[in-house]
Amino acid sequence: MMPPPVTPPQPWQYADPKTCTVFLEKIGQAVGELGWCPGLTDEVLCWPTAAPGDTISQLCPRMQGVDPTKYAKKTCNMDGRWWSSAPDQGLPGYTDYNDCFTEETQELMEVFFDSNNSAMTEERMNVVFNSRAIEMTGFPLSLICVIISLVIFRYFRSLRCARTTIHVHLFLAIAIMTLCKTIEYADQYISGYATQNIRHSDTLSLRNTRAACEILVILIEYSRTAMFMWMFLEGLYMHNVVAWKVFSSSKPNYWIYCATGWGFPAILVSAWAPVIEFVWKQERGNGTASADKCWYNHANSHFYKIIDVPRLTFIGINLFFLVHIIFVLLTKLRNSHQSDTVQIRKAVKATIVLAPLLGVTHLLWAIPPPLDSKWPLPVFAGWMYVSHFLRSFEGIFVCLVYCFLNGEVQAAFKTAFERRALQQETNRSAQARRVSSLSSSHLTRYMSTNSSSANKRGATNRILKLLNCWPTNRQPNNHNNGSLRIHRNHNSSLQSDGTTLQLPINGTILEEKEEIEM
Repeated sequence: MMPPPVTPPQPWQYADPKTCTVFLEKIGQAVGELGWCPGLTDEVLCWPTAAPGDTISQLCPRMQGVDPTKYAKKTCNMDGRWWSSAPDQGLPGYTDYNDCFTEETQELMEVFFDSNNSAMTEERMNVVFNSRAIEMTGFPLSLICVIISLVIFRYFRSLRCARTTIHVHLFLAIAIMTLCKTIEYADQYISGYATQNIRHSDTLSLRNTRAACEILVILIEYSRTAMFMWMFLEGLYMHNVVAWKVFSSSKPNYWIYCATGWGFPAILVSAWAPVIEFVWKQERGNGTASADKCWYNHANSHFYKIIDVPRLTFIGINLFFLVHIIFVLLTKLRNSHQSDTVQIRKAVKATIVLAPLLGVTHLLWAIPPPLDSKWPLPVFAGWMYVSHFLRSFEGIFVCLVYCFLNGEVQAAFKTAFERRALQQETNRSAQARRVSSLSSSHLTRYMSTNSSSANKRGATNRILKLLNCWPTNRQPNNHNNGSLRIHRNHNSSLQSDGTTLQLPINGTILEEKEEIEM
C-alpha cells in the first residue's frame, strides 16, 4: 500500500538547497529528533526530515515524461542517513523515481540506458544534450535568414516571377516552423528540460498551459507538413519546366498551388489532432489525469503516421523528380560534347543545390534512429549530430542557395546600388549647378552696385574740382553758404553710398571726407 503523500496535493519542488532549507525551517521539517535523517533537496524535490527506517513519499514533479499523479519515494536508514546504492553518493542519497515515469518514457529508458555501463550512458546523454544545443542554435539562425530572404523577394520587383513566388511560400512555411520550434526550445531551456541541470520548476512552462501548449504543437506539425508540401510543389514545378516544359508558354495556376500547399496540410492536421486528443491521450492515460498536458512523445505514437506517411510520400516523389532532373541535365550535357569531368561536376552541383530545396535530406529521419544501447557510440553520435544539424540549419542552406548566393538576387542588389549611386551623383550635380547660378547672380549685382557707386564718386570729384577753381573774392557770403550746402549734400550722398556699399567702400569714403575737409 502506497503511503500518503507528505504534501498533498502539490510536491515540494525546490531544487535550490538554500530555498529548500528556508522552506523546511519555516514549517519545522528541516531537522528532526536526534538520529533522524535531515531535510534536504535532491536537486528535483525538497524532502523533509524522516525517522530512521521510515520511507517517505510525495507527488512526482511536473516534468516532461513524468506522471504527476504518482509518487516518488525516499528511505531513511537506521543510522540516520538517507539510503544510497553507492557509499560515495553523498548526503542526498537515492530517491526512487521509477514509478514516476510514463509508460513511453520507461520503454525509452530501457532501450537507451545501459545498466551495465554507466559511463557509456553518460556519454550518450551528452550527445543528446549537444544535439539539442545544435537545434537551439540552428532554428533561430534559420528564422533570421528566412525573414531576410522574404523581405528581399518582396522588395525587388525584378525577382517576382513564378519560381520565386513558390520560393516565398516555402520560406514562409519554414519561417512559421522555425519560429514555433524556437519558442518550444526556449520554453524547454527556461524550464530546464534542454540542459543537464534540471533544477527549475516548470510551473510557468507552456507544458502546464494546455491550450497554449497544444496550439503550439499543432502549429509545429501544420507548418512542417506545409513545408514538405511546398517542397513537393517546388519539385513538381522544376520537373515540369526541365523535363516536360509544361509551363513554357503559360504561367502556373497560383490558386491551385496555394490551395494545395496550405490547404492539404490543414486537412491532414485537422484529422490528426482530434485523434491525438481524444483517442491516443485517453489510451495512455486510461481516461485519468495521468496523461501529459502537452501530448508528450506524440511523435512515437502509431497515430503519428496520419501526417508522417504523406510527408515521406512527398519527399519520395521529390527524390524521383531529383533523379529525373539530373538525368535530363546529363543528357543535355552529353549532347553538348563536354568532357566527362565537366558533366560530373555540373551534375554534382545541381544535386547539392536541389537536394535541400526538395527536402531529400529529410529521408534521413525515415531511418530508425540507433537509440538502442547496443549500437556503438560513434554510430549513435553521428546519426544524432547529422540529422539534427540538417534539420535545424535547413533554412540557412535554402536561403544561401536560392537567395543570398543567387545570381538574380545579386544582380538586383547591384542594380539597386548603381541606381542609388547615380541618383546621388545627379543630386550632387544639380546642387552644384544651383550654387553656381546663385554665385553668378550675387557677383553680377555686386559688380553693378560697385560700378554705380564709382560713377557717383567720379561726378562728385569733378564738382569739387570746379568749386576749388571758383574765385574766392567773389561774394564770400554766398560762397561759404554754397560751400556749406554742397558739403551737406555731399556728406548725405556719401552716407547713402556707405549704407549701400557696406565695408568695401568705407575706406574710400573716409578718404574723400578727409579730402573735402582739407
